[in-house]
Amino acid sequence: MSWFKQLWQNSREKGQYYERQAQKYLEAQGLKAIERNYYCPYGELDVIMKDGDTLVFVEVKFRKNNIKGGANYA
Repeated sequence: MSWFKQLWQNSREKGQYYERQAQKYLEAQGLKAIERNYYCPYGELDVIMKDGDTLVFVEVKFRKNNIKGGANYA
């Protein structure tokens, strides 16, 4: 198996990769990262950020294609 397939084989690693990409993008927009992968009794928050005085809760969605709909349908 190629190194590339091994890299993407684990869906958790893939999720973490896209969470990092989303965080980097939002940091470039001026938001400040507070926490990633925060677990609570009701589930998990992918990324928690701050925009001035506002807390921003980010749910990251990724689909490799739009056959089943885009990220909005995930």
